[in-house]
Amino acid sequence: MRIKVLAITALLAIVFSLIPAGVAMAASMSPAMGIVGLEVTITGLTEGNSYKIKWDAEIYKQGVVGSGGSIFFIVPDAYGESTQS
Repeated sequence: MRIKVLAITALLAIVFSLIPAGVAMAASMSPAMGIVGLEVTITGLTEGNSYKIKWDAEIYKQGVVGSGGSIFFIVPDAYGESTQS
């Protein structure tokens, strides 16, 4: 019986470790709309978590959230191979 409990516990630990982490949601993004060249600030992130900002399906910026819990980026004209006309 004791071996069954240990085996089930080990199996559950493996299964739970394979579950991917969810997407992190920010508390706010300011501004929510704007023009090319505008600086956008995203706040409410957890310090120490990594982030990726995608633009035109390409990774535009990535890093680790600092102690302030916020990041910023400049809205690009176009990024990657796709452009909109």
